[in-house]
Amino acid sequence: TAPVISTSSALAFCEGGTAEFTSSVSQGNQWNKNGIALSNDTNATLTVSESGIYSVTITNGGGCSRTSNEETVEVYAAPLTPVIDPAGTAPFCDGSSVD
Repeated sequence: TAPVISTSSALAFCEGGTAEFTSSVSQGNQWNKNGIALSNDTNATLTVSESGIYSVTITNGGGCSRTSNEETVEVYAAPLTPVIDPAGTAPFCDGSSVD
């Protein structure tokens, strides 16, 4: 039986966020990103912070393997920090503000 990936995380988020996947199989996992094995990612859980298509492959003692369904993560670039730059001088009275 192929492993199943579960998550309670949002799969689309802004830079700095993460998603966590859990394999339905506790041992023999190999996590993949875009079809390529992720080096040293063999635990039952995987935390990701990059866009990509993720899956997990399990291999039994006989060398037979099965791969899970794929989950797509989309990370959005953080917006630029706005800069307030009034044109010219902006005089105002004590207790007032500039909008």
